[in-house]
Amino acid sequence: MKSSRLFFATLVAVPTLLHCASSDSSNPGPKAGDAGPGDNKPAVARTFCEGTGGATKTFSKLVGQSCGAGSNKPLCVVEGSTACDDDTVCLWDSAGLGGKNAYCTVECTPGDTTSCPSGYVCKADQCTGSATPNICVMTTAVKPPTSSCTEVPELKGLSMNLVIPLREEGATIIVASGSTYGAGFQGVFRVKDEAVEEIGTVSISTLLGVVGDEVWLNQASGKAARIKGTTIDTFTLDVCGATTGCSSTDYSAVARDAAGAVSFVARTTKAGKYGSYNATLGDGSEIVLGEELPDLDAKRSLGNHLDDGSIVSQCIVGASLDPRSICFTSDLLKWESLDLPKGASWTYGAKSIIGASKDDLILLSDEGVVHRYKGGKWTSDDLPGAKTAAQPGFSRAGDRLFITRMEITGSKSYELTDDCWKEASGGTISDSLSNEEYVDYSTGRRCVYPLPK
Repeated sequence: MKSSRLFFATLVAVPTLLHCASSDSSNPGPKAGDAGPGDNKPAVARTFCEGTGGATKTFSKLVGQSCGAGSNKPLCVVEGSTACDDDTVCLWDSAGLGGKNAYCTVECTPGDTTSCPSGYVCKADQCTGSATPNICVMTTAVKPPTSSCTEVPELKGLSMNLVIPLREEGATIIVASGSTYGAGFQGVFRVKDEAVEEIGTVSISTLLGVVGDEVWLNQASGKAARIKGTTIDTFTLDVCGATTGCSSTDYSAVARDAAGAVSFVARTTKAGKYGSYNATLGDGSEIVLGEELPDLDAKRSLGNHLDDGSIVSQCIVGASLDPRSICFTSDLLKWESLDLPKGASWTYGAKSIIGASKDDLILLSDEGVVHRYKGGKWTSDDLPGAKTAAQPGFSRAGDRLFITRMEITGSKSYELTDDCWKEASGGTISDSLSNEEYVDYSTGRRCVYPLPK
């Protein structure tokens, strides 16, 4: 079994930014109330919110790319670089963000906030006789917002291994280790409205998945634990109950169908062959081993759960995974496919797709485009400026939805409003149970970070 690891939402510190202007002023966006997965209104295409600086300016994709240069001046445009194109120049920046001291950038107009990409400011070139007197310069790294931390007596002296927010419960499950529990065991805590309750112990575990209001843990020797409310139940694979040959058995996925039936992918040995097998939750505390899964099928990434407990993953076409479609399963045995919009691809990201069900979801494609599927059709949001790369994905804070994606100037975050996507400003973005703040228990203390306003 894999060793235990810390699991909690990644923090994204967000600078204060101007809202991007709409790339299509003729598209007024949806009616108020169409806020995303789970509502009962049809999806309507959105673009960036109107900003204060007029129309969105498109910048070369080379902005921010390293170009190789040097100078004895703090800021100097260096002529002759072949790394930049006709629309950019190579800038030596002695205070370069993240150690990047030479990068492609563009000329700007002082006082015009639209003449530089987000994450850049307009400054004077310090080289005498430069043909570009003012250039866009990367801003300094933004410090995370100040948190307010308080001690949690119940967690003092423990190491946090898993910190799991439960949206349906409005509670947080914490799995922690320490000398209190002895070798091979961990304590389980439930936090709701700041009240911390220790609800039991489990053997060393890793997170298998969150299915609705249930947390499933992967344990050794064919065991899996379920945390639901304040109850912890342990289940054992049937072929491991009376034998000792299950030391290498564990689970790689869990799903739940509309009737509440729970299924697993078990990695174990059956009839002398080690492989991946379908398994189901039987009566009592037994997990019943089923049929072997094809080798390729076992290579799917199975970590993306929708709100109804089903899993969305890559599809298999022929002998390979297909980036042009997505597939759904609620029993880890039968799969349904859905083609993506033309030109879209998705090669899996742990937070790049969310939704209520296979009929109501939002996907952030590899190209950085937001696609929403609802009412049997896709709607794509026009959000220019993405850089093709692995996309960080979605964060849900209460009933607020954010995306963080890779753009030319680096990672950028936006919040979905009733009408458009606005740049997130002045806060920390993370999965949270609250609309106003993110509460972090990863250090064993209760640290509160403000979300963007």
